[in-house]
Amino acid sequence: RGLSPALVAPPVVDRGDYGWAAFVDATDCADDEAVGRFYERLGACLALLHLLEATDIHLENVIAAGEHPVVIDLEALFH
Repeated sequence: RGLSPALVAPPVVDRGDYGWAAFVDATDCADDEAVGRFYERLGACLALLHLLEATDIHLENVIAAGEHPVVIDLEALFH
């Protein structure tokens, strides 16, 4: 709410006891300004994960989808 630049999450299908998350394709940033926004968003994601006391967040659990860092494997929040 009100975060600029805004964060995004992949679409999910919730089936109650199970669900699916959309595939996230790793793509390059369009330009230098997009790279700057990527790192601003990454900092916001890391701050939020720190507040939630997440564990196991590392390089292999973040996909760079253009200027949007997408955190995957969020079972790190349920420790």
